[in-house]
Amino acid sequence: MDPDDLEATLLGAPCELTRDDVADAVGIPEPQARSLWNAMGFPDVGPAERAFTSKDVEALRTALELAATGVVDADTVMVLARSMGHELPDVRAGVALGPLLVRLGDVYGAPVNLASRLTDEARPRTVLVDQATADALADDASYELKRLRRRSVRGYRSLTPHLLRRTSVDA
Repeated sequence: MDPDDLEATLLGAPCELTRDDVADAVGIPEPQARSLWNAMGFPDVGPAERAFTSKDVEALRTALELAATGVVDADTVMVLARSMGHELPDVRAGVALGPLLVRLGDVYGAPVNLASRLTDEARPRTVLVDQATADALADDASYELKRLRRRSVRGYRSLTPHLLRRTSVDA
């Protein structure tokens, strides 16, 4: 196999961007991009070296969006960037919306049980959501929702999960 093809297969896209291209695509100063890339485990590369992929740009945008929306603070962005540079386990998740009761640090309610059932049904590296979450995200172009077949699970005779995926962001 050609080394460039192998690299593209392993990284999810070909290495066609320089560090300046990355900074421009994300809209941040090059020193900030370099600092975040180093935190993600990338070596310091020369200004003309094409060492980054569109997937790398996507990861950097995600970290910066989380900071911009207040989900994480500036210090946490560095920790998040470091974690993005490592292989993640095959996590699965379920998300459900609805009223909750919080008491002494515990959370109770139908959404808790429903999210648990969705997690049980999810395959590795997927997120399943309930109908209420799917409805809330239906108009958000950042996400793709795919309705899955109806199934019967403990406590829910007719559960119709939706597979949630983030839409691709091109550099």
